[in-house]
Amino acid sequence: MKNESQQVRKRCFDPVVDERSRLLVLGSLPGEKSLALQQYYGNRQKNFWSI
Repeated sequence: MKNESQQVRKRCFDPVVDERSRLLVLGSLPGEKSLALQQYYGNRQKNFWSI
């Protein structure tokens, strides 16, 4: 089991923002598969795709 000092910090995608941005939408960290594919909602088995 890893303790806190051994945990690897994950990094999300860069923000999508420019000078016209007026609203900040916060969300959770994408899953492992989405991060590996470098795509939001990259895991086709998630419930998002059945909507």
